Amino acid sequence: MACAANYAWVNRASMTFLCRQAFAKTFGRTPAELDMHLVYDVSHNIAKARARPAPGLAARCHRV
Repeated sequence: MACAANYAWVNRASMTFLCRQAFAKTFGRTPAELDMHLVYDVSHNIAKARARPAPGLAARCHRV
């Protein structure tokens, strides 16, 4: 799971960088001048521990 999460993060970071560069080239301004900031980043393939309604049982939730 950790390997998949790391790969997904790097993939999204690379796509974000390339997207910012494309906008900068198209509009002739820097990404900073275009005020392009990442608001929220979460991977879709992260499982998190969650408590279940029954006492003592635990589960892993996908795409929380």
